[in-house]
Amino acid sequence: MTTQHDAQQAEATAAKLAHLRDEMRETIGRVDEPQLKAALETGAEVIGGLRQAFVDYNEGSEEAWQG
Repeated sequence: MTTQHDAQQAEATAAKLAHLRDEMRETIGRVDEPQLKAALETGAEVIGGLRQAFVDYNEGSEEAWQG
């Protein structure tokens, strides 16, 4: 059972992860090295997936969260 406090914590974590993901994508435009651009994009994708896990937790939209 998710409490309101838990839901708020999950939402706050998702927001922080979204901010980090967006910062990484913005950084891509400010660097020149292709390998660093690729690493930043890969990191942004991974963090985006982690963020989505917290969103799904709050929404109860994944079977794993419906225990």
